[in-house]
Amino acid sequence: MKQKPITLIFIFSVIFFIHFISPVVTITDSRWVLPLSISMSREHNTNLDEYENAIHRENSWSAQKIGNHYYYVLPLGTSLLVMPIVRLIDIFEKKVLYYDINQPVEGNYGGGIELFIASLIVALTSVFIFLIAFQISQHRYQSFIALFIFAFCTSAWSTASRALWSHTPTILMLSIALYSILRAKQNERWLFIAALAIAYSYVVRPTNSLAIIFFSLYVAITYPKRIPLFLSGLALILFPFVIYNLSVYHQILSPYYLPSTLKVGRSPYLMEALAGTLFSPGRGLFIFSSVFIFSIAGIIIRLFQKKFTLLDATILIVMLLHYYVISSIATPYGGWSFGPRYFTDIVPFFIYFIIYFIQYLFEMKRGVLKISFLFLFLITTSLSFFIHYKGATHPETFFDWNAVGNVEEHHERVWSWNDLQFLR
Repeated sequence: MKQKPITLIFIFSVIFFIHFISPVVTITDSRWVLPLSISMSREHNTNLDEYENAIHRENSWSAQKIGNHYYYVLPLGTSLLVMPIVRLIDIFEKKVLYYDINQPVEGNYGGGIELFIASLIVALTSVFIFLIAFQISQHRYQSFIALFIFAFCTSAWSTASRALWSHTPTILMLSIALYSILRAKQNERWLFIAALAIAYSYVVRPTNSLAIIFFSLYVAITYPKRIPLFLSGLALILFPFVIYNLSVYHQILSPYYLPSTLKVGRSPYLMEALAGTLFSPGRGLFIFSSVFIFSIAGIIIRLFQKKFTLLDATILIVMLLHYYVISSIATPYGGWSFGPRYFTDIVPFFIYFIIYFIQYLFEMKRGVLKISFLFLFLITTSLSFFIHYKGATHPETFFDWNAVGNVEEHHERVWSWNDLQFLR
């Protein structure tokens, strides 16, 4: 059974509106996303030379000089993805995106543009989350519950739609990939779409290399005859990406993509970070989105029902390795951010497993056990909603709390119950 277009349009419109009117804007790492997109649109290049004055004035860490040109340190994937939208805004409302190299950049770009585009991306991702849920459950109410959790009880609201973080297009790409892989059970040609999305997720953010590796293995085992199709999809994105890197950086990958840059696996605080990224009151995933406890329940249910598939295992492996990677880097708590920012990338995978719990809950017979599960589910959903509502609507939770001291230098802050970020 297919979903009517009007349902998907309704989902997109409502979530976009709510996210867009949520006032918090958190432009930090995304500082040069729009300028780069504008540069690509207007000058057809990827350098930031026209902003040299601003780069020097701000002593910006996220812009570096390579040869005779300035480039954005972070991946260009986000800027490239949003360029069509930026181009349309530029055509119809050029004043909004006007940048003058002789004036401070801050005075010429508003967070409203980033908020607008980021909210569009999260709204589109929400459509795919709904389609994923419906593909699994074939139940509209269950799908809407999963959709609500994604859109309002996770970092999709408090982080991804607040600015053009690289997490924002990541959740879109991984959602498209997951939906396409599910659809491949009926039509294997969807694997090509999955490959395009997975490959582009890597162009957006290097940690998505895990998705490329393990989903490729999944396709090789499950659809061996479709490996050429899948690899062609990967190559269509990754080959131009490599050519670009060779032309600019004279190496296959830019410095940001090298494990040595983030010191993956070299953190002296690994054991603390493994605990802190999950359970600390300042950055813990299961504190900020306690509803994800039921993602674990979904995994257990699949195992006990002996329905745990190779796709389930693939997703779980990517999740666990992502957890290790973000905990092992030099900045495991995400710096200036709200809650478990680094987990934002794999929120679609948590939703994937929570769908199975929701399905199980609907199928349970009435009784004490069902009432208990339902009560806990409602409590954790409500708490998660409240926390991310605060993060998306109260600027103090981001600006005031982070201004007290960098959590990467003062780890004790993430363990303090006396100054909870979401209660600022």
